[in-house]
Amino acid sequence: MLTFADGHDDFIAKGRAPMSEEKKYTMAEAVRASYRAGEEDEALEPLVLVNDGGQPVGRIRDGDYVIFYDIRGEREVELTESFTEEGFTHFKTAPIKTHWSTMI
Repeated sequence: MLTFADGHDDFIAKGRAPMSEEKKYTMAEAVRASYRAGEEDEALEPLVLVNDGGQPVGRIRDGDYVIFYDIRGEREVELTESFTEEGFTHFKTAPIKTHWSTMI
């Protein structure tokens, strides 16, 4: 099941997102619901994949490799900086040791 997430920075590394029962969908249903709500590809709200217990799966963790291959404006830069820049201050982060590859 997927659920919509409000916190773009929290959902990737921390797996945190509001888990409202009425907003759980399959992947295809979640994307279709976003399109019906008027969202477009480059502005889709983040989605968090959760298991049957409502726990997020697929979080970025220590030792993971992250490969950005579809550039969407400044998002790639902002997310990469939040994981790789020492002293990043735009929002609170926890140190996660990752390997990054981007097209920028």
